[in-house]
Amino acid sequence: MKLPNFRWRTLNTRVTFVTLCIFLASIWLLAWYASHVLRGDMQRLLGEQQFSTATIMAAGVNDDLAERLHALEVVAGTFVEAAARDPSELQMRLERYPVLVDLFNGGVMVLDVHGTAIADMPRSVGRIGLNYMERDHVAAALGEGRAMVGRPVIGKKLSAPVLGMSVPIRDAQGRVLGAVFGVTDLSKANFIDKIARNVYGRTGGYVLVAPQYRVVLAASDKRRIMEVLPAPGVIPAIDRFLDGYEGSAVFRNVAGVEILGSAKGVPLPGWYVAVVLPIEEAFAPIREVQRRVLAAAFLLSLLVAGLTWVLLKRQLAPILNTVKTLAAFSDSEQFPHPLPIVRADEVGELIGGFNRLLDALSQRKRALKENEQKLATILQSVDAHIYMKDRNGRYLFANRKACEPFGLTESEIVGYGDEKLFDAETVARIRMVDAQVLENGDSVRTEQTVQISKDGGTSTYLTFKLPLRDERGEIYALCGISTDITERKQVEETLRESRVFVQGVLDSVPNQIAVLDGDGMIVAVNEPWRRFAIENGVEPGKPAPNTDVGTSYLAICGASDNGASGGASDGIRAVLDGRLPSFSLEYPCHSPHAQRWFTMTVNPLGASRKGVVVMHSDITSRKLAEDGLRLAASVFTHAYEGIALTTVTGEIIDVNDAFCRITGYSREEVLGGNPRILKSGRHDEAFYASLWQRLAEEGSWQGEMWNRRKSGEIYPEQKTITAVRDEHGQVRHYVALGSDITERKNMEEQIRQLAFYDPLTNLPNRRLFHDRLRQALAARKRTGCQSALLFLDLDNFKPLNDTHGHDVGDLLLVEVARRLQSCVREIDTVARFGGDEFVVMLGDLQPDRVESRRHAEFVAQKVLERLSDPYELTAGHAGERARTVRHRCSASIGVAMFLDTDASEDLILKRADAAMYQAKEAGRGAIRFIDPEEEPMLVEPDALG
Repeated sequence: MKLPNFRWRTLNTRVTFVTLCIFLASIWLLAWYASHVLRGDMQRLLGEQQFSTATIMAAGVNDDLAERLHALEVVAGTFVEAAARDPSELQMRLERYPVLVDLFNGGVMVLDVHGTAIADMPRSVGRIGLNYMERDHVAAALGEGRAMVGRPVIGKKLSAPVLGMSVPIRDAQGRVLGAVFGVTDLSKANFIDKIARNVYGRTGGYVLVAPQYRVVLAASDKRRIMEVLPAPGVIPAIDRFLDGYEGSAVFRNVAGVEILGSAKGVPLPGWYVAVVLPIEEAFAPIREVQRRVLAAAFLLSLLVAGLTWVLLKRQLAPILNTVKTLAAFSDSEQFPHPLPIVRADEVGELIGGFNRLLDALSQRKRALKENEQKLATILQSVDAHIYMKDRNGRYLFANRKACEPFGLTESEIVGYGDEKLFDAETVARIRMVDAQVLENGDSVRTEQTVQISKDGGTSTYLTFKLPLRDERGEIYALCGISTDITERKQVEETLRESRVFVQGVLDSVPNQIAVLDGDGMIVAVNEPWRRFAIENGVEPGKPAPNTDVGTSYLAICGASDNGASGGASDGIRAVLDGRLPSFSLEYPCHSPHAQRWFTMTVNPLGASRKGVVVMHSDITSRKLAEDGLRLAASVFTHAYEGIALTTVTGEIIDVNDAFCRITGYSREEVLGGNPRILKSGRHDEAFYASLWQRLAEEGSWQGEMWNRRKSGEIYPEQKTITAVRDEHGQVRHYVALGSDITERKNMEEQIRQLAFYDPLTNLPNRRLFHDRLRQALAARKRTGCQSALLFLDLDNFKPLNDTHGHDVGDLLLVEVARRLQSCVREIDTVARFGGDEFVVMLGDLQPDRVESRRHAEFVAQKVLERLSDPYELTAGHAGERARTVRHRCSASIGVAMFLDTDASEDLILKRADAAMYQAKEAGRGAIRFIDPEEEPMLVEPDALG
């Protein structure tokens, strides 16, 4: 049997392969989809089944825990009276409940209010006297008065993992007198073993987890008891269960085994029960189905591939014959003739399309030959040297004009390099330019003077070379176009020599000269003009814009807003147009280093040539003198400070506009008068005597003084008075300069307010308080009077801020500040340190320490009562309805009396701050006195009444 010839380049092979790939992809995608759906359904069903099992186990554990907590609560109810008596009676009563030992295999204890065991069953364990306050469930029972199942720990006496739960013992008023503490030894048989005794499936199991502590309490694998779960982020599925998710998930455990886990929470302690089953066991039936589907897909793929191959080979036979015929046409120089059409189907239509394409190709081939002939005619007729070189420097083409200088034909040049046409030095220069085009892809324009080998003469050519690229964008050759510019270069050299002569004449003239053409463009300048342009340039060493040859001089004349520049432009244009025989103008031309003025003179070039000669001279000295006089008058008139000029006797001879604006007097009202009309009355005669003495000794006086406006308003003024002397040193006039500093004074007061006062409550801030505290310490040393410091921190302030916003919190702080100020004397200081912290300093108390302490206690109690009154805070934003918030809060107050050993204010503040924190730890809403010479004392609010 002859096997088919499988050639990859044949169409039937590729179609067969593509069809097979599509079929295989479809079959395998279908198999994957079916297995994926089946896997998902089985995972969902197994997850629901596991979750139901976990729910049953979780309910059982929750019931057992509830039963034990209930038993402890019943027993705790019988210990109320005995809790206040002898501990031996508690021991006797505890031993009356032997059923507790059945419920708690680790025993039961009774704890006092401090967490110390005072009764224990069984007594043999020896736990009486041990303190368990560090256990979370004991702290919850004694501190918060609630029953709680605690964290699994290693027992102090049992030295094994234990689980504790506590309930509080309360009296009739609800106060906590102690707690009953039940212990379950997890290493022995216990009520949680219902989980450890069971397995799920062949390799699965159960796990009881305390998510609060990330600890395993019980498991089918007893080795996992007290196992710490992986850190957060290691296994996201476990983190999800620990966050309270109830349901099923597939994940990999720490050992890397993929498992299906389901979890259900145990409400009472906040644990959860998990049921786990390896995926290998759960999805074993699916893998067998997948293997069968893949085997069937493989067999079907082979069958489809064979049938497709045979069918396509028969259907594509006419197309293959057509391809062979077209290949034969491509090797022939003749125009192709139409192909035979075998049958009238899609293949016949395809061959008919080929016939139409062949006809179009024949027409285009004829047109291409005609265009090539036209292009060859143009290249041979153009008056320029046109040629092409390959990457090795060999000529591919040269037109007739390129061959003439060398006396060669195109066939004698094509295939050779430049060494056949030029000398070695010229060849090196040409190859350097060619390399730039062929290697870098640049288009290069150059001028080259070369020696022609034919006659030995030299010629100058302007050459433009550009790269030629193929369809892939790679450079395969270069094209050069060279034009003979030998005669033009000779004419340019003659013109250059003429210009050198003219330039020498211009440079010999001392004036600055520029020659403009009919359009106002600069065509020539002399050396003085160049120096002038560089001196006035923006950048060092560079001329000013539009002052060099080739630039528009009219542009710089018209670009400025200066009227003189505009006049220069109009005057030059008038001379250029023949409307004026000549033109002259004075104008400024300043450099970065000096101000200068010039006189411009413009004259026409002559009747035979349109243009002008611009010449100017420096008149700076005269203009500076004129400007100096105008500037002095302008400074006096427009100065911001008020200026008054007086005689030696004090008679006002002139004032400026600023003086009139500041004082309110007009110029006519003060001329001939005396500056005494501005006296405010706030300065005594000694002040003015000192002023005149300093003015006589030093010739000037400067300082602040209060003056009076015409309206009677008194204002502060920064004043400078200077004596003006003549050439003999005699005082001839006085010049007084003054500026209104009212705004500056107001600003200084605002800065002082911001620096020393709290912007919200307007109370002294920490900086001002420290200053007053230093003063109080110094005063105490002088007078011997006692002082006290109250440090306050508001309770329940943060919940108000978080619930109702900072605007309501700010209203509360303002009201607290008002109440504090109402509780103290005017000589006392109330300050805000920031947030909800306030400080009150009581000064000038009685010298007797006992009396001063009693007064401090009275004020502290008054503050505490006043701050405990209800608050009604009304807040609202623009466009919103106002809302009223009712709030209650207290304060924790620390009181520190000043001591003889206090060396700094920081020491007193630290003691008061420590006392405040002691008051907070004592339950808040309290007052704590601290005095290193005495024992710290907590003052109950009702004890101070």
